[in-house]
Amino acid sequence: MKSMTALALVLASASSAFAASNESFVDQVGTFNAAITSQKGGNNQQSVSQMGTKNSAITTQTLAGANTNASSINQTGTANNALVGQTGGNSAQTTQQIGTQNTAVTAQSSTFTGASNAAQTTQTGTGNVAATIQNATAISSQDPASTANAASTMQMGSANNALSGQTGGKNIAQTVQAGTANNAVTAQADEDVVAGSTNTSFTGQFGNSNSSLTSQKTADNAGTFSFTTGEANLSSVMQSGTGNAAITAQDASGGSLQGANNAASTIQNGSKNFAATAQSGNAFDGNSNNMFNTSAIAQTGTANTAAVSQVDAANTQSTTQVGTQNAAIVGQMNVASAAVVNTAQTQQVGTGNFAVTSQSVANPLVTGTSTSLISQMGSQNTAIAAQTTGMQNMIGANLQSTTQVGTGNYALTSQSFGSGVSNTAMTTQMGSHNVAITAQR
Repeated sequence: MKSMTALALVLASASSAFAASNESFVDQVGTFNAAITSQKGGNNQQSVSQMGTKNSAITTQTLAGANTNASSINQTGTANNALVGQTGGNSAQTTQQIGTQNTAVTAQSSTFTGASNAAQTTQTGTGNVAATIQNATAISSQDPASTANAASTMQMGSANNALSGQTGGKNIAQTVQAGTANNAVTAQADEDVVAGSTNTSFTGQFGNSNSSLTSQKTADNAGTFSFTTGEANLSSVMQSGTGNAAITAQDASGGSLQGANNAASTIQNGSKNFAATAQSGNAFDGNSNNMFNTSAIAQTGTANTAAVSQVDAANTQSTTQVGTQNAAIVGQMNVASAAVVNTAQTQQVGTGNFAVTSQSVANPLVTGTSTSLISQMGSQNTAIAAQTTGMQNMIGANLQSTTQVGTGNYALTSQSFGSGVSNTAMTTQMGSHNVAITAQR
């Protein structure tokens, strides 16, 4: 046994001497086992496999520099823990857990410019927790090499929680959950000072009573009188089932005078679902510089709610709802010094639906317009549109169009403007027992 141990040490030393690498392999079967691996410098590789309950695998890999950290953990059973910390160069982590009440935590930090982090977590069972925290050195104007955080989480089962937190360079997060009562949280913040700084997030949930929260912020060189653009936030959420909630918040404020490139899409299929999107920026010239807030929500089913808020950019919103007793609420406001446009389109097919659109342009230097379209096909629907501008005659026009087909529908349009600003409203109703009211001043 002593000779075997000595031989293993010699082989490990030889591997370190000739390949400048650390390698570790651990297999454990049973309960209350612990596998602790610590690797420093060079190319680090480690693998842990555990079968049983209440096992723990802890891995730390540091100071890889321009080299790589690679770690793999596989656990089968209940109440297992996988904890991984990687710093330095390019980090890659894969965690697979099968069972219930398992926890996987991955923390990665790359201080080497141009290095990237990649983490993949797969869990099958109920009551599992997956947390991924990544930080990469931001792209700089002196060294615009691609730096990325990539996190992928897949959970199959119920009552699971997935958390992805990313800061630094380009951030990419993907979360897929199948089951009921699952929670997915994604938080992304980049600090790049050159073009190409992008936060990208996708969340897919299939089941009932699931919730998704996405927060994205890009703030390239957000100093006083800085003209650096805030680059892009891209978010996509897809949910299928009942009682689901999807909340997306995006802030693309760059310098003090410009920065807004937000794009969010939410698709929900089922009933009693809720989708909320909030987007903000600060644009100097929203149209010519392509500084935009873009949102799209599509819901199919009954008793669904869509709420959207967009501030300070070329705001564009589209909501489509097919079913009954659905509600769509859209608020758009521009107060920045920009020639920006508010555009909102709401389409509802079914009965007992409710649509509200509110648009405001208030800054004295703004020359943009507000355009809104509400289309409802069915009965007992309600459409309310409100458009306001400031008192300055340089502000653009208010344009509103409402179309309703069916019986017992109600349409209300309110437009308020300053001197020299025009209001245009058109309401079309086809059917019986409909009511249309238009107020302009």
